[in-house]
Amino acid sequence: MKNKSMRDVKISAKLLLLALVSVVGLCILGGESVSTARQINQVSAELNDVWINAVIVAEELNTTTSDYRIQESRHAITTDPELMAELEQEMRSIANVIEGKFQTYKRLPTRETDQMIIQEAEGVWKEYLECSKVLIETSMGNDREKATELMMGESQELFNEASDLFLKAVERTKYETSVERARADELYQRLSRVKIVVIALVALIVIGMSVYLIRGIRKPMEDLAEAARRATSGNLDIELEYQSRDEIGTVTEAMNVLIKRLKDIISDEIWMFQEIGSENFDVRSNCEQAYRGDFAPILYAFTSLQSRLKEMDRQQDEKISRLKEENRQLEEKLARLEEDGQQKQ
Repeated sequence: MKNKSMRDVKISAKLLLLALVSVVGLCILGGESVSTARQINQVSAELNDVWINAVIVAEELNTTTSDYRIQESRHAITTDPELMAELEQEMRSIANVIEGKFQTYKRLPTRETDQMIIQEAEGVWKEYLECSKVLIETSMGNDREKATELMMGESQELFNEASDLFLKAVERTKYETSVERARADELYQRLSRVKIVVIALVALIVIGMSVYLIRGIRKPMEDLAEAARRATSGNLDIELEYQSRDEIGTVTEAMNVLIKRLKDIISDEIWMFQEIGSENFDVRSNCEQAYRGDFAPILYAFTSLQSRLKEMDRQQDEKISRLKEENRQLEEKLARLEEDGQQKQ
């Protein structure tokens, strides 16, 4: 039933459907490509603008705090007041830089978990700075033993904790970056798979419909050509079979009607000529409805011939009647002459 319905669809509609399938397939492919490419671009932008910057800032924080720690250590072991003053000024400058980097990281649109790690590191760093103030004051009082104890004790623990948090932020950001990269690769692979599937599907549909159309057109057209060839050779024993409602079905039906009309006209003409041959000049066509259009002159010509033959037959009958009447009059005249002759004798 489904195949029958497809056969009834106009060829133009089939071709339009074929084009529509191709366009829809290409639109799906294009839309998926654009969407996936946009996602890949977004992931790449995040990698470049956010995650990489976050890694850089976290690593710089770790490096800069180490620089501060180095200057602090030099301050703890030196006894030169001028060098201490220079180191303190440099430490304040480094502390300002570190504060600026904390603020820079906070402005980055990173994940909440990354921000929480940096916030925790900032809190530990502030505790470290408080401990650093005590250490500097102790160092300035030339209490080297207590300064060393602070340096190796509480200050070292706070510094290590802050450094670990910086490294943790770096590692977590790198891990999230690798995850995002894997997601970008997955999106690209999905795009490739979708392209292959859509292209293959559209190609199969187009090929299938093309083969169907070719097979559906070639055989009926060959039958039509053969029917026309046989008809031109005088063989009207033809009946085409193609049950459909498309253009080819319409042409086939018209060919069958034409052949049937020709057969009816020829059979009717043969019968009427046979009747005329039997001197039936009043014979009438049995299929006058077949003599339409350009076939009408055939019937008009036959009717004209029939009228002329009837007129000739009438004239012949009149001539025979006259001859019979003249013959009768001659017989009567001969009879009277014979009677007169007998009377004279």
